[in-house]
This record gives sequence, C-alpha cells and structure tokens, in this order.
Amino acid sequence: MVKPEKVTLAAGEYTVGKDLNPGDYDVTVVDGNVMYGGAQLAVGDTKFAQPAFDGEKFSIEGSGKVIFEPAKYKKLEPASEGVYRIYHSGYYKIDAQIPAGRYEVTYVARDPDVDKELDPLVQTTKNYDIQEGIAFDSKGKHYINLRKGEVLEVFKEFSRELSKEYRGSYVQFDAVK
Repeated sequence: MVKPEKVTLAAGEYTVGKDLNPGDYDVTVVDGNVMYGGAQLAVGDTKFAQPAFDGEKFSIEGSGKVIFEPAKYKKLEPASEGVYRIYHSGYYKIDAQIPAGRYEVTYVARDPDVDKELDPLVQTTKNYDIQEGIAFDSKGKHYINLRKGEVLEVFKEFSRELSKEYRGSYVQFDAVK
C-alpha cells in the first residue's frame, strides 16, 4: 500500500495516484493565494485531513504554492473540561483527536449579525458512509454521538470561514454527562 508523502504543488491540474499518493492530508498554503477544494486560501491557511482518493482529479488555481503533508490528526485541546471548539472545517478522528461520547453541539458566531447566514454541517462517518449529522438551519438543541473508529466532519462554508468577518467563529462540542 502506498502511503501519503509530503508534496508541494503550484497551480495546475492533478491526479491522485499520479501526482499525489492516496491518503489523508493537511493542506497548507505556503506562498501566495490559491483556490483549492472550493475555497479561496491565503498563506498560512490549512484544510485538515483532506482525503485524496486514488484516481481523483483536483486543481489548484492562483499564484501560490500548497504543501500536502500526511495528516497529523493533532489532538484537540479542550477549552474547559469536556468542552471542545473546532474553528476550522476539516476531518477529525474520534478518540484520537476528540474523545468518543455524546455531545451537545452549538455554533458560536464571532459576530451574530455578520455570521447569521452561516449554517455549518456536522456529521460523523465510518468508511466515508454518513452515520449521523446535524445541520444548523433549525433552532433548538443539537446532539451527536461520537463513536471510536468514526470520523467527525465539520463544514463551516470554508470559503467564508477564512474571511476576516468569519474568523473566530466555531462549532462547540459540550460532553453530555
């Protein structure tokens, strides 16, 4: 089995398995501005644990460079006991990065007047099959079960979350006791 390897790419059309090994990658812009994965990204912006499937085609547009590094799956630090905040869209391994368990999930807007139209999607998957999901387009409390061996996916409209108006907003997971 071929393992993901660190690769730097510039603007162009690419094929996984030819230009990039299949696997999960942390994708970081290291020079300029690019459009990748439907998002406008600038230096320092990272998309975490992005899956790259064999034979998949993707493009990078713009005048920058992007580093694809094998995903590190860095453990999330709790904001307080049993409380986790996710600021960036991405894929998070349950029990490796965030403990398994039942959580109340809320979206916390940095500026509710600016952020009111941003409705994140939170879901869990196993082998890329959706197990459970939450769309924040409805009012009330939202709960999700995070199970070991599954992946937590958080989508905060990535192309908007990196803009100055949206930085600082997050999805909060409060462990239910």
